[in-house]
Amino acid sequence: MIAGKNGFKFFYSLLIGVLVWILGGAILFGLGLGTEKNDPLWHLLIFSLVLSAAELLTCFVWSYRKKWSLELGLAAKPIDLLGIPIGAAIQFPILLILYLPFYPIVNRSEISRAAEEIFEKADGVSGKIILVILTIVLAPIVEEIFFRGFLQRAAIQFIKNRHVAIILVAVLFSAVHYSLDISWNAQWHLWGVFVIGVVLGYIVNRTGRLGMAIATHIGFNLVAFILQL
Repeated sequence: MIAGKNGFKFFYSLLIGVLVWILGGAILFGLGLGTEKNDPLWHLLIFSLVLSAAELLTCFVWSYRKKWSLELGLAAKPIDLLGIPIGAAIQFPILLILYLPFYPIVNRSEISRAAEEIFEKADGVSGKIILVILTIVLAPIVEEIFFRGFLQRAAIQFIKNRHVAIILVAVLFSAVHYSLDISWNAQWHLWGVFVIGVVLGYIVNRTGRLGMAIATHIGFNLVAFILQL
């Protein structure tokens, strides 16, 4: 149960991040920088940078006056690079196998619809570079710091059950990947996001640091990028 000084600090940190995201989003919308389906990819990059800033600010407030390596697990070792092939294997073929039960009720193209929508915006070399920055550099680092470094550690601390905490954070992780560019009944990619979220959660819980989870996330997104080429 979230209570006491740490509970207040948790909600206080999260509130600051949310306010920064709302303010940044309002400014961007005011400047006409939307994230509609037909908007250029660099609009999405700017929005992602604002969201990343809000997430990192939340983590900074949470771990203020403490070492990030201790409070958020922001550390790495050479062996963590093994996460890259692990993430690649989860993307293909493990997810392919996990999606098999859904094939009788859903078209296979629907599963990759969200990735295809983003990739279609990546015109030319510059578009591909932006997409690499978004999916293979920015997302793995910032999302792991926020979801596994901040949220999961806080959830385990408050709920006192690591398995429940990991599942809950994985559910939230998949929820924020809901795509507004496609209909609700084409959101099949969220199952894959949930699966990788659970794997990343247990990796961090087992190693006590974010290094291997970030590498796994990179490998997972890298294969998804390659499959769209």
